Amino acid sequence: MDGAGELARGREAGRRLAWADAYAAFSLAQQSSLLAAADLELMATAAYLLGRLEDCHKAMQRASRAYFESGDPRRAARCLFWVAFTLLLQGDVAQAGGWLARASRLLEHERPECAEHGFLLLPEALQALMTGDHAKASAAAARAAEIGARVGDADLLALALHFHGRALVADGRMAEGLALLDEAMVAVVAGELSPYVAGNIYCSMIDACQEISDLRRAGEWTTALTRWCGEQPDMIVLGGDYVTWGDRAYVGPCSEALGMLRAPFGVYAVVGVLAALVERERTGRGTLVDAALIDSQVGVLANQALNYLVSGNVPKRQGNSHPNIVPYQVFPVADGHIIIATGNDSQYQKLCAVLGEPELAHKAEYRDNSGRLAHREELVTHLCELCKRMKSADLLAKLEAVGVPAGPINDLDEVFADPQVIDRGLQLRLPSAAAKGGEIPGVRTPIMIGGLPMAAERPSPRLGEHTAEILKEIGEA
Repeated sequence: MDGAGELARGREAGRRLAWADAYAAFSLAQQSSLLAAADLELMATAAYLLGRLEDCHKAMQRASRAYFESGDPRRAARCLFWVAFTLLLQGDVAQAGGWLARASRLLEHERPECAEHGFLLLPEALQALMTGDHAKASAAAARAAEIGARVGDADLLALALHFHGRALVADGRMAEGLALLDEAMVAVVAGELSPYVAGNIYCSMIDACQEISDLRRAGEWTTALTRWCGEQPDMIVLGGDYVTWGDRAYVGPCSEALGMLRAPFGVYAVVGVLAALVERERTGRGTLVDAALIDSQVGVLANQALNYLVSGNVPKRQGNSHPNIVPYQVFPVADGHIIIATGNDSQYQKLCAVLGEPELAHKAEYRDNSGRLAHREELVTHLCELCKRMKSADLLAKLEAVGVPAGPINDLDEVFADPQVIDRGLQLRLPSAAAKGGEIPGVRTPIMIGGLPMAAERPSPRLGEHTAEILKEIGEA
């Protein structure tokens, strides 16, 4: 298919909310032709809803430039607002501020006041909310909502109402705040908003309900949005464990693909059963094994729980960084991201040498972990710039050679193509005459005993597959 055909396919996929198809088509189309501003904006939206934030930023920046060159500074400013907004949610405050300043300059001569002026008030509300200045957050959000209502911009009005509601709830004004949050959600359910805005509001609404333990409200809105989510099967899961596992910000897409509570509960329960069996062998007496979800949830808090119990300070959102060790987090590289986990001063010194600045390890403020904790932001910012000069494979190889813990951040296709995963036989292909292709894929239990993997030789039975055998075995056949 030529560029024009891919462009048409991308637009049509966008109308269907088929974000993976839309992004793929626009990516192919741009190889042979320049995309219009609206197409670049749609491509950025698709990337965002697929969780491809860096690709989203690049496409949205290009869309802004295209809008400006076509004589539409307002739409250009709106695109830059979204770049800044998502960066702010990731905790990249400096970058976000730069893009917001550029957006403001685009609007310097725009009169009368337009929706984009209101959008640029929202980062102010968000930052005030994140720092606990609820009055400032409320004022900025209320002003943005007034602009949104006056100019008839549904996206602006809903976002502003939502932020105003969160500020009021945080300030203890529950009834007023929840009314505004619910009003914003009505616009989401009614399909009045762009997917970009709808996803953010829904995600933040669920987080707000979790913060005040209003699970009934969260469930009600989730049920109401079932159809909306079903129409966008490519969209990454909106939700997540925001308080200690998610990003420092509290809205935005966050994939919760794992059972972060159920899985450890099952492991703890099995450990309890095994201990009870040993006790029976030793004493001849059985015992009751009591495992609870709430106990498991508290148990896996690990160092976060001890941080609180020792200091009395409630842990803050840390994103992908470790609360007690610096540097120990995700770092950008020339071709993506990796995680580096320096657990002591020696490893930190080796990291600095690999990155080409050994003297950084000996600066007084960074010499030990307590100093690095106190100067986290400036040190991490500098290390990020150093890491960006190297490609993932090169940097990881050099770190491994000197004994600095580090690793890639893999997609699932990369996970199952990893040589260690293959060598350990973690992927199963169980033969089944009933399955398409003759086999059912799976993942084996991650335990080996006596050198043998703990994996069943056949898949789970089909409905009724062994009924006759079981009845015969118990004498009922």
